[in-house]
Amino acid sequence: MSKHKIILTKQDREELMPLLHITKAEREVMPKEVLEKLELLQSEQEVGHFKELEEIIEESLQIVQSLTPNMLKSKSAQTHIKQQLLKQAKYHLFLAKRKAQRARHKTH
Repeated sequence: MSKHKIILTKQDREELMPLLHITKAEREVMPKEVLEKLELLQSEQEVGHFKELEEIIEESLQIVQSLTPNMLKSKSAQTHIKQQLLKQAKYHLFLAKRKAQRARHKTH
């Protein structure tokens, strides 16, 4: 291999994928750079470097999905607290009105 590191792009992978199963004779006539990329793609296919990436993506999706119900619970709890505060405020308002009614009733 050459001294510089070869990086496969998505386009390289798409172009080289059909060439994975060519014969040794065909490989000998290929340019060295293309052959190196092809060998790298073949080793990726065998080793499965992208399986690690797929696992990371899958874990991330699971984390996001597990956080979604917690966010809904949190929102539900906030709504519940707001409703309780509103009930308390209405109850205190009701008591204040009743107190004012009693005070008016006593003066008449």
